[in-house]
Amino acid sequence: MKTVLILGHNARDKGAYSPYLKMSEYDYWGEVVKGLDVPVLRRNPNRGYGLEMREMLSRLEQIEYDVAIELHFNSAISNANGAEVLIYRGNTTSKTLATKFLKKLEAMGHRNRGIIEVSHERERNGAYGICNSRGHYLLIEPFFGSDEKDCIPVGEMREILKEWIKEVQI
Repeated sequence: MKTVLILGHNARDKGAYSPYLKMSEYDYWGEVVKGLDVPVLRRNPNRGYGLEMREMLSRLEQIEYDVAIELHFNSAISNANGAEVLIYRGNTTSKTLATKFLKKLEAMGHRNRGIIEVSHERERNGAYGICNSRGHYLLIEPFFGSDEKDCIPVGEMREILKEWIKEVQI
């Protein structure tokens, strides 16, 4: 399956900031995707999330792809931890791919917070792309940037993502 990566947030609204990684979500994932041999889309700053996502999805739909993976990390109170993946409710292919990703992280000692299935773009933050794309669309949040022990360094995350993409491409 042909994979496309989507950086969460954008250059103006960089998302959560991790004091331990000393990076925002946008900057972190921008570093992680360097050297990966897959297309990467970035959301262009606009007058709001909806316009940004519509424009980005318009570009996505012009690409031949099977799986789109939107890249984020969580942030909350300092002891919140674990990985989760959002997918479209009932999409068995996305669920299989999400399970593989979460198992990789579990094998490294990370807590599996599970798969969250959504069916409407307003059901949960981040659901817009999941509910409005034609291919399989996953939104991954592999750790909490607010928990020092939960953070995954850039190089390590790059290797995890590279291995998982190879599995997705099969």
